Amino acid sequence: MDTRPSTEEGTRIMDHEWSDNRQDEILLAHFRGSADYERSASFGTPSGNYFWYRKRREVLQLLRKHVGELLPADAAVTSPALLLDLGCDTGTDLYLIHDLLKPTGPWRFMGVDANPVAVAQARLKQRHYGAQVEFLQADVTEKLPIADETVQLVYCSEVVEHLPFPEQLLTEVYRILRPGGYLLLTTPNEPNVFQRSFWSSARRRRLQSEVRQQEAPSVNINGKNVFMRAHISLRTVGEWDVSLRAAGFSLVDFGRGSSSYGGHGVWDTEWALTGRFLMEGVLDALPRRWVRSVSDELISLYRRGP
Repeated sequence: MDTRPSTEEGTRIMDHEWSDNRQDEILLAHFRGSADYERSASFGTPSGNYFWYRKRREVLQLLRKHVGELLPADAAVTSPALLLDLGCDTGTDLYLIHDLLKPTGPWRFMGVDANPVAVAQARLKQRHYGAQVEFLQADVTEKLPIADETVQLVYCSEVVEHLPFPEQLLTEVYRILRPGGYLLLTTPNEPNVFQRSFWSSARRRRLQSEVRQQEAPSVNINGKNVFMRAHISLRTVGEWDVSLRAAGFSLVDFGRGSSSYGGHGVWDTEWALTGRFLMEGVLDALPRRWVRSVSDELISLYRRGP
């Protein structure tokens, strides 16, 4: 199935038809929201940005470590192997992965997101980077417009925690992946060992998720709320492993994310940052299997069964 955007749609985005004032306002509002996010006390800080830096570094390290086995043997004979980024937003991670994997063999790169403004920005980046990346607007909570068993590697980062029923997406991922294909998943690991003092029980976590779901704002697209911004499906790495196993996946390898999510200005003094990074260094020196549950993030590579 050809899932590429139509020529007319691609031309409209890439040629910058800014005569539509409403489109201008929407894009500007989205840029402004991104800038405000980076400037906020919680995230526009060294401690807050470290979480995202760490996640992306571990993702690239996992891909680099397993690059020899990710590409199927018949990729050059039939067609390029398809790498799909589900919930790609504006494509930040996908472009990093593209730069890493493109020299390793015949890959085809595609990002999928429900937000049309994010997809428009991702395509503008494509013109800036000159990268061979495709983007498709689609709702990841529904059946994906991708044929069965056509994708070699799915990257899904910071998405499943926003979904009320993440197993539905895992079922779709299994459907579109080729037998023996891979899923690289990142999502919060909560509660980790640093959080257990206030995550007292499974019942409390469930109730908190219910409250978050009720209070969560969403993006309305074509009369539907297609993206839940709050974290409403929170599980530990062990619980996610069980869910993935039930969906037909086996764990191949994993990384370790930051020990805490986000940050705050009060953590950004020299002494606080020194202590934080010393602790992260000590954790890095230990075997990964010992400290996987310490991380505030699951970063794992899974393989689809037959």
